[in-house]
Amino acid sequence: MDRVPANHAYVTGGDDICFRLMQGVMQAAALVQTSAAEQSDELLERMRSSARADNKWSELAPDIESWETPEGNVGYGVHPSNPRYDQAIRLEYGDTTQAPIPLVRMGLLSNVADMGWSMTQRFREAGF
Repeated sequence: MDRVPANHAYVTGGDDICFRLMQGVMQAAALVQTSAAEQSDELLERMRSSARADNKWSELAPDIESWETPEGNVGYGVHPSNPRYDQAIRLEYGDTTQAPIPLVRMGLLSNVADMGWSMTQRFREAGF
């Protein structure tokens, strides 16, 4: 074994610690993926349910979906490639004759905080 200078630390036997840390990281990553997918599905269903309950949005409820944007983010609402996208934009943002009905924006706003708390709870339940 080479001689270690006095101002350097020399550690052996860290393989078990590294293995256990990596296991914890991998378990946390799996929990995040599973939880995020479940929460995304729940958010989408709540948005569709809200749309079904609104007389102006109800016919668009089946068209509300989620997708991955080119930047890698999640998009919610009526996809831009959907033929009814313009109708959804007019409802969401309003126009010169109709006030906005911000179903998608309000749905996201009210649910993002809930998603954070839910994720925290799931980590606690899993022992993190």
